[in-house]
Amino acid sequence: MIQTSRKRTPLWRYVTVAGATTLAVACGPSRTAPPSPAPAPPQPVRADTIDPSDVPLPLVSARFAYAPGAYRYEIVTESEIHQPDDSAARDARVRTEALATLLIAPLAADSLHVDLTIDSVRAERDSLIPAPDTADSAAAAPVRFTAVIDARGFRLDPPPGSGGPCTGEEALLGVARDLVFPVPNELHVGARWSDTSAVTVCRGGVPVTTGVVRDYEVTGSRRDIDGVPLVRIARQTKFSLAGTQTTTYGQVVALTGSGQSHAVFDLDPGTGIVRAFTREGTSEVTVTYGRTSTPFTQKVVQRVRLVP
Repeated sequence: MIQTSRKRTPLWRYVTVAGATTLAVACGPSRTAPPSPAPAPPQPVRADTIDPSDVPLPLVSARFAYAPGAYRYEIVTESEIHQPDDSAARDARVRTEALATLLIAPLAADSLHVDLTIDSVRAERDSLIPAPDTADSAAAAPVRFTAVIDARGFRLDPPPGSGGPCTGEEALLGVARDLVFPVPNELHVGARWSDTSAVTVCRGGVPVTTGVVRDYEVTGSRRDIDGVPLVRIARQTKFSLAGTQTTTYGQVVALTGSGQSHAVFDLDPGTGIVRAFTREGTSEVTVTYGRTSTPFTQKVVQRVRLVP
């Protein structure tokens, strides 16, 4: 989930009260009248200082359209893979940090051309997870994805010269779909819409076809740390996958599974971009090799934010 730094009003305020007692002694008659107490001036009412970023937005609706331009994002993905075993369960973790450049250009009156380049990727993985075969080539050259978004939806092209879905960077394809996804022109709080798609991705070198159903809802608004008003959208995703691959030894490897995820997006209507999003998801995959089937459970947390 997106976490933003917010200036909070202190719970306690310190008020210093100064008091003074004046004693007057004068020579004169023996009868002295005690001084009348001076009326204490009323204390002014002190109001807590409210940071503008803490003021809720009474958002009812907002217009949104993706704006042409160049934007840079930081992508942090943490995955935990659990493999149950009769003797001892095994867990493996992978953390990747990537920088991406998103270019949006008008293509026609009602369509946009999207160009996403993964400029750099740094991965930290357990010894249980081997590095991909394409790691050297991925580090030598940026990975690029292009797409067109129009009334028919989001059409993503694979990286040039990839020759298939198993390129080693297919896990980052979803980032392109999350940074530019179909959004109604008018965003009303409580508005809902859905879309479905079938995409081919790669799992462990096996191409699998994934059917995806996404449900969106405009949940409200908030201000970013710099005071910029944002529209918040929640998305629930469910998917299923299946695929097979024949090895060089004639064995068939089959993958089947399903999963779900929850994501929260912050859209900036003023600049027409996604400022940030957080996605958390789980999936269960069974790998069948010959007569042996092994189940895996994977948890993924991904955080993406706009950077200068």
